[in-house]
Amino acid sequence: GKSITDPCLGWEKTKEMITRLSELLRSSLLSGNANLVPLEDEIELVENFLEISKIQYEDRLHFNIEVEKETEKLLVPPMILQMMVENAVKHGISTLKDGGIINIKTNISDENLQLLVENTGNINTTEGSTKIGLKNIEERINLLFNQNAKFELKEVDNLVIGKIIIPKNLINH
Repeated sequence: GKSITDPCLGWEKTKEMITRLSELLRSSLLSGNANLVPLEDEIELVENFLEISKIQYEDRLHFNIEVEKETEKLLVPPMILQMMVENAVKHGISTLKDGGIINIKTNISDENLQLLVENTGNINTTEGSTKIGLKNIEERINLLFNQNAKFELKEVDNLVIGKIIIPKNLINH
């Protein structure tokens, strides 16, 4: 197998990680003052974050991202998907010995934008920090969209499914 001391491998991975980290930082700083950002930018941020996490968790983390074309230009609160995905990694994948998978999907359904983050695992209701993260997401959405948007979290067949639903007419650019 691969040895972690193999200088060549280590350096390549480190370089890749640094590049992704700087991209991640740049975009999160750029979006810091924006109320809304194009979904495609947010997806790029999430992708970078997951690639970095993948290096960290090695073969324990897999992910799929499916973005419906018509959702790309819609405007979303910056870091909203990122917060969901971080939650999925932290409380889903990292707690499982064999790791797991994260699926991210965006689509339009009934004039609503749906952002879906699924991860292997269970909702651990005893865990305080999950609750805080999720509370933050919920509060931000309510604040921005005045109770018109929804955030839900449920567990189906060993998958934790987080879903944000935002009426499309609120986020058309």
